[in-house]
Amino acid sequence: MGIKFNWGTAIVLVILLFFGSMAARIIISYQHEINLVDEDYYTKELSYQDHIDKEQNASELAEKPEFSIDNNTLYLQFPTYFQSSKIEGSIHLYRPSDKHLDHHYRLKLNNNLDQAMSVENLQKGLYHIKLDWIADSVAYYINQDLQVN
Repeated sequence: MGIKFNWGTAIVLVILLFFGSMAARIIISYQHEINLVDEDYYTKELSYQDHIDKEQNASELAEKPEFSIDNNTLYLQFPTYFQSSKIEGSIHLYRPSDKHLDHHYRLKLNNNLDQAMSVENLQKGLYHIKLDWIADSVAYYINQDLQVN
């Protein structure tokens, strides 16, 4: 005694397969983690002109701050013409593939206008260095890539 296969049975099977595949897709999509570039992207979008102005200010500098990496230490060196300036800011090491691997540092320059940061706890891969600072009431922003090996 088997199931009689006719148009009605075929339609029911197609509908069941359709709903089953939709349920599977929904379950899979809920298990997939989505990393946004920024959690509060909408509020940052509203202040984007300020960001453009910071990048413009940085592009007009004759010499820009430089990053170098050596022996698990990331070095930041500011140009000497910032010597008389009061500099405040932050360094964000942004990992595009996983926001949980991001690192934030406050800008703490010594008298030689440089700063050293340990990077031995960073996982290997690509990071974007986002340097945001204010010197003499002028805001600057630089974005640079860093490959940690």
